[in-house]
Amino acid sequence: MLSIRNISGEEVVKVSQEDVDKLASAHRGAVRGVEQLLGPLLGHPSCRLKLLCGARVMRQDASFELPCELQVVVNDFCSATAEDVKRLVDASRENHAGQVEALLRRPQDPDLVDDHGKTALTMAAKDGALDTVKLLLDAKADVNKTTEDGIGASPFLFAVDAGHLAVVRLLVEMGADTDSATRSGETAIFRAAAKGHVAVVQLLLGMGADKDKATNNGRTPVFIAAAKGHVEVVELLLRMRADKDKANNEGATPVVTAAAEGHVEVVQLLLDMGADKEKAMNNGATPVLAAAGKGQVEVVQLLLAMDADRDKPMINGATPVFIAAVQGHVSVVRLLLESKADKDKAIKGLEQEGVVCSK
Repeated sequence: MLSIRNISGEEVVKVSQEDVDKLASAHRGAVRGVEQLLGPLLGHPSCRLKLLCGARVMRQDASFELPCELQVVVNDFCSATAEDVKRLVDASRENHAGQVEALLRRPQDPDLVDDHGKTALTMAAKDGALDTVKLLLDAKADVNKTTEDGIGASPFLFAVDAGHLAVVRLLVEMGADTDSATRSGETAIFRAAAKGHVAVVQLLLGMGADKDKATNNGRTPVFIAAAKGHVEVVELLLRMRADKDKANNEGATPVVTAAAEGHVEVVQLLLDMGADKEKAMNNGATPVLAAAGKGQVEVVQLLLAMDADRDKPMINGATPVFIAAVQGHVSVVRLLLESKADKDKAIKGLEQEGVVCSK
């Protein structure tokens, strides 16, 4: 039987030969295995524990014969320089598990930030370094510590942004705040939608993520996915009953932004799902006008085929034909005129702007 006592001489645990063998097999050595067993019992990560046989610190690869009595001590974190922190951050992001384990066993605080305000866990999560993420979590790295910079993102948000599904799952299992957001209000599902990570969006929806939560400037996950042209993400969100018409702070809806960017498939999907084809921005710009102003011929054609208003002006009176003409989008002007758009309003506006001469 193996008996482990603390520094006060109190017995912490007894371990049979059979259990020692199992621990050794599971953790690449008896000492490492016993330290893993002791971590939860003592409330400290195993990397801060040292086993003593008399006055001798037992190496990770050491073996011992039973019966045996060992002492466990909990070490304080060592003093770490900026270079020490950088070394741990770099090793973590590059997934160098052996180097990370050695640094953590100094023991070095895993939550110290580098010169960019980021922890080792943040960078490991960002780069999908699953092995070192596991080591850092075993070392009790703060799963919800945000970057000390202008962004304020957690390791979870970085993993989501990069689409590292296995890391995302692990961080959630270890207590990551799935509703955390950056300082600008970007949630995990927003970032996943922005990058087109369908599987991550699906996972987050399954965990109950708020599909309509907007950023500080009013952009929702549907809005950003529409703006980026991620049709699969838009479809997934809409089928989960996300708000298809929720506008940003400027009044732009998902249809308006998709139209302006020329994402025909997204516009078609939104319209098929019942999105409002006439809802205008705060300045009065409709989807037709937004598409016309950017020269998006196919989108204008689609909207006209769906009976969108071809003449609805902005608050300043500018019509789709006028905007397209001013921007030099000849094909759009021709398309609008062929669809019987009001050319007189456009000509009057162009005359007022001095683009054409009046008779």
